[in-house]
Amino acid sequence: MRISEVSRRTGVSIRSLRYYEQKRLLCARRLSNGYRDLDEGAIERVQTIQMYLGLGLNTEQIEEILACTQTSPLPHPLPVCEEELLALYQDKLQDVEYHASRRTNRLS
Repeated sequence: MRISEVSRRTGVSIRSLRYYEQKRLLCARRLSNGYRDLDEGAIERVQTIQMYLGLGLNTEQIEEILACTQTSPLPHPLPVCEEELLALYQDKLQDVEYHASRRTNRLS
């Protein structure tokens, strides 16, 4: 499907989708006319990217997560990936807790 269709179905701008492709978060093949062609799985992948961005992860962290889960032939990430992801999630949780406590202190 064309990038405009992915944009319409996900609510993500075409510019953002091109950025995701540039950052290797999204892979599109090029048609003979130069248009990007994405498969149906791109919808779910874009939604996943948006979820991680909403959690405050950056594109490099998201790329690591997606690469980890994509390379595994199993339905779950490999143990090495699980350790890396756990460390990433723990770091992000500490960041969230820190910012939450700062906001709570400001309100007190």
